[in-house]
Amino acid sequence: MAEEYMDFDRFIETFELKLDKEFDCDDVAASWAPSANGGPQLWGDERDAFELSKDDPMSEQAEKSSAELAMSPEGKFIAVATNAVIRIYAVESKVLTAEFRGHEETVQAIHFWKMPGDDAKDAHYVVLSQDSEVVGADGVIIAWYLDGDGKRVGDAESKIQFEGRFLSGTAHALRCDGAQFVHSDRSVTTQGWSRPSDWLPQLVIRSLSDPLTEVCRLKGHQDSIKWAAWSPTDPNVIASASWDASCRIWNAATGECIHNVQGADGQNWTGDFSPNGEQIVFAGSNRSGAPHIAVYSVATGHIILQAEMPGLGGLPTPLTWSPNGDVIALVVNRSVLLWDVATNKTTEVVKVHSDGSLRDDFCDITSLRWLDRQGSRLLARLTDHTVLVWDRQRNCKWRLRRPPGLQQLATLSSAEAFVEEKNELLCLDGDWRLRTWGLE
Repeated sequence: MAEEYMDFDRFIETFELKLDKEFDCDDVAASWAPSANGGPQLWGDERDAFELSKDDPMSEQAEKSSAELAMSPEGKFIAVATNAVIRIYAVESKVLTAEFRGHEETVQAIHFWKMPGDDAKDAHYVVLSQDSEVVGADGVIIAWYLDGDGKRVGDAESKIQFEGRFLSGTAHALRCDGAQFVHSDRSVTTQGWSRPSDWLPQLVIRSLSDPLTEVCRLKGHQDSIKWAAWSPTDPNVIASASWDASCRIWNAATGECIHNVQGADGQNWTGDFSPNGEQIVFAGSNRSGAPHIAVYSVATGHIILQAEMPGLGGLPTPLTWSPNGDVIALVVNRSVLLWDVATNKTTEVVKVHSDGSLRDDFCDITSLRWLDRQGSRLLARLTDHTVLVWDRQRNCKWRLRRPPGLQQLATLSSAEAFVEEKNELLCLDGDWRLRTWGLE
């Protein structure tokens, strides 16, 4: 009998993982990476794991507990936010070094950055956490400070805080020289109600050494800004994608819009810079429902290349440009595609099976990221918290998944961090545990 109702809990209870394709290279199927069982690994097979705190109060608006994860730049510490509390742990020992309380709502985003060199006196790191009562709306962003040993610095009673929202996805919110960061303000969509121009969605640039100082505001978008990032090479360039059918390239020093790029004629969702900062890809969906994905010149704003994907619909998100610049990985219709920007050829490397039921509405690829600086290892995470990793140079793969008998998850949240020097993957999973896997 066909399903008449589906929610996340029901989806987890009934979902059975089936993959029509799980990584290949030049039509050669990837082999399993070396492991104890020589195949997929289940939760419990990891190198180590520890359980997150279950006692942190939930927001009144939250249906489930929530967790977020961020790692310090050199991989020494991790920040784990469970509901409204942030804890700092040493990566190696998992020893708790600091705890931050001050949010009233669930933490939705967290960043872990090193303080600019000239300003690193007592504080060595700054952790910026953002809560939100309503998903997509502005929340409170709080700055927390740590010394080089991961211990709290500063007065717990005099927090630095301001309103705003960090944008989703893999957006680079920190300037390439580490001196400033960007977030959105007035973030809620304008669809359905008009607002004065000063209250339209906009981007705010702030000093990392003094977060209360606004350096500049980038104004001009007419609807919600879904993605924004700093150029990886030019500290004066920011790009953004909006639901107002435009994508923009900005001068971050003056606030001037350099190029107003007309991307999808519907909603633009995401983007990414090429590693050298000379090109940018924007992705969205046209009014017809077809995805629109194109590469543009940062210098001119002119289109260079448009992806050809006949027959595919849906939103092309998430999306990430390989660190070595050869391909763009993106998700469309529960498939991971590699788009070769030299040949304009797209290759499907992962395809999640569709059974035509209501489960299809919940089953998706929620996270996509390159793990290493060479652009060799690609990670994809599914809605049921299964993690797929592919080493495309060696053409081998890992599958890390929940045991079939585990039919309930404590949280919808999931996150990953990779310690490249040790080939260790940290996974924050839905059973409220943080696992460490070896990816040798």
